[in-house]
Amino acid sequence: LLLAVSQETVQTVSGAHDQLDTKLLATLRHERKRGALLRNKKSALLISDPTCSFYYTETVHQLRAQVERAHEKDGRQVFLITSCAENEGKSTVAANLALSLAQKHQRVLLLDADLRKPAQSLIFSASPAPGTDLGYLITHRPDREALEKAIVRDEATGLSHLYAAPLRRSQSEALSPDSFRPLLDALRESYSYILIDTPPFSFFADAEVLADAADAAILVVRQDLVPAAVINDTIDDLNAAHAALLGWLRQQARKGGRSWKNRRRKELTFPFSCTISAAPCSTFSGSRSCSVCCSAA
Repeated sequence: LLLAVSQETVQTVSGAHDQLDTKLLATLRHERKRGALLRNKKSALLISDPTCSFYYTETVHQLRAQVERAHEKDGRQVFLITSCAENEGKSTVAANLALSLAQKHQRVLLLDADLRKPAQSLIFSASPAPGTDLGYLITHRPDREALEKAIVRDEATGLSHLYAAPLRRSQSEALSPDSFRPLLDALRESYSYILIDTPPFSFFADAEVLADAADAAILVVRQDLVPAAVINDTIDDLNAAHAALLGWLRQQARKGGRSWKNRRRKELTFPFSCTISAAPCSTFSGSRSCSVCCSAA
């Protein structure tokens, strides 16, 4: 029972209300890719794409409104977009939220701070020039002119980008409060909104450094992926950081998701067989084995 509780994932909004210790900001439903996106499975769905649905776009705008409220009410300027684990969609959420903000505001910057597995350059099909990626800027302490040259502005969307390149092993400890804060302070003077795409919070200490430098945070949670206990641990860590946790975003929501209990029972049923006939046990009732003839295969 304790194992089942500890491994229970987030399935529904009503269930998450009891499971998670922070408020729900919005729900992004699973969106089927169309056209060119369907042919390229690794491409991200962006609200600037004409095939993106009205519902998906409006949900991103709903999230934007809450970021704007935090900016106007509390003066928050730097927003952290993070997740507990990989493949939860935080980079796509950060990209779309930045695009949505850029539709209304002129000075919006999307900063890719996932120095081990940067994604924004892939999402926007960009290649940062040598000496212009975030890792280089952190280690070389550039002046304002060099920093401005490193930032790429997309005239079509109005969004500014500061991309990252994968760190070399010798640079693995490059991101620290002393190295990142001066760069972020310089960016604060030029931009009204700064969105930071971070590494998964549960994996690397980099995310904690970024959380202490940011003003607010949004936690992206993919439906039915990470145990609620792990999510709550991340929520506690974010609450202990400087950045105020605005809430969590339910990502890739689908209808009809199975509960952890049902999925786990199916997984447990298959390997058990009768030790006498070697056939699937007909008396299996959900327990680890029956008391007569069954054992783990």
